[in-house]
Amino acid sequence: MGFSLKPSILTPLHSSLHEAFDYGVSARICRKLLMRWTVLSSDVLIFFPAVLYFVLVYRSIRFGTGQNNDVTWHIAMILLNPCLILIDHGHFQYNCISLGLTIAAIAAALSQKDLVASVLYCLPLNHK
Repeated sequence: MGFSLKPSILTPLHSSLHEAFDYGVSARICRKLLMRWTVLSSDVLIFFPAVLYFVLVYRSIRFGTGQNNDVTWHIAMILLNPCLILIDHGHFQYNCISLGLTIAAIAAALSQKDLVASVLYCLPLNHK
């Protein structure tokens, strides 16, 4: 008989995973909260400043330094993207780290800071 027919005979640990490591409800809740806080903290530390930097650089290049009336709207549209919120915060993919570093690299390239842009572009390639 193969492994797929009777896994509990080959290794009882596979069929009793939760009992073997004694995962309780409180441990699962703490683990989920920890993962959610790590995703939120990576958003706040990397993704939010990168979006702010990109929008400010893009607006200064496109419209000059005098008009900042739509900056809040553009930042909100990027940060409140439902795809990022559902995937990153629901499945703990940490895509906002890579996306934030890439957005910062684009903003640095638009600012004519080529060395910073190349370093920021290489970081998300090595992140995942």
